[in-house]
Amino acid sequence: MRHVLIAIAALVVAASASADTTLSLPDDALAPAGGSVSVPLSAIPATGILGIDITLSYNAAVLTATGVTKTPISEPFTLTVNLTTPGIVRISLFGGTPLAGSGPIADLQFDVVGASGQTSPLDLTFAQINEGEIPAVLDDGTFTVCVGTSPLVSGVTVTKSPATTVQWVGQPASIYDVAGGLVAQLRVDGGSASASCLANDQPTASWDDPRPNPAAGAGYYYLVRAEGPCGTGSYGQASSGAPRVPTSDCP
Repeated sequence: MRHVLIAIAALVVAASASADTTLSLPDDALAPAGGSVSVPLSAIPATGILGIDITLSYNAAVLTATGVTKTPISEPFTLTVNLTTPGIVRISLFGGTPLAGSGPIADLQFDVVGASGQTSPLDLTFAQINEGEIPAVLDDGTFTVCVGTSPLVSGVTVTKSPATTVQWVGQPASIYDVAGGLVAQLRVDGGSASASCLANDQPTASWDDPRPNPAAGAGYYYLVRAEGPCGTGSYGQASSGAPRVPTSDCP
């Protein structure tokens, strides 16, 4: 009997497109008139990037671009920047080893030349990643010249589970001061003059009070203010309309 062996080889090539990378600028960039601001340009994800070219446009009557710097993610890369055309920033980043992670890959520096209340678009008009190998999704941003100081903090709540945690609604690019005192003292001074600083330059929109619980029948009260690019806000006003100013305020 003759046996015939037929071998069939099949080559299957699986092709998969590279995942998109979103290039993003913040919608809430702020700085006062005459000041300066650093605006982060983020890549989500940055993983796999070997080279990236970006063009950004902005309102030259509101901002003047002064420089671009690398971030921890992009530090190994070579950076070239072109700021010669008012209202335009051109950036190139490239390296021999792909980037990894997600987050800011460049910080854009501007001087604020506009007046309070003016805004500028931060438009990503062009981006090419790895010569087009990785599709780029462009998420534009907005800059606003500050009007006044940081707004009042809102939504302050206190919970106990098991720590006493004070929370509030966060504000863009802000740190916070927390002050407070005993509720009984409010009846004595008719305001918050007896309050003292409990937490200075708190980086998040919550704070755990390390103090022991107040005595039975007593209670604590808390005041929170924001410090941001537009200056230091206030703790609000007492029922009389006078500003709340603790005697031992945070520096």
